[in-house]
Amino acid sequence: MLKNHLTLAWRNLLRNRSFSIINLSGLAIGTAATMCILLWVYAEKSWDKHNEQYNTTYHVMANRNFNGEINTGPDMMFPLAAAAKAVLTNPVKAVRSK
Repeated sequence: MLKNHLTLAWRNLLRNRSFSIINLSGLAIGTAATMCILLWVYAEKSWDKHNEQYNTTYHVMANRNFNGEINTGPDMMFPLAAAAKAVLTNPVKAVRSK
């Protein structure tokens, strides 16, 4: 029965070549995009998991407006660590990353 289904599928692929190429190309592009999105989500969720206290670690990002365009990046002003220690209830350590 499986051989019969495979034979019918192969014949239909050969009979409708352009339609089959479009469908298989769409399937390949969709699968590749899904894999890229899943890898990106995995990388974002596993960020800083090497630290034992990763659930109490925070990464601060800055939104800056340059000529109407908003840029987001990890570069913060140096006095932020002192201000965070003054405002937060129980900060243990504040460090800068490059």
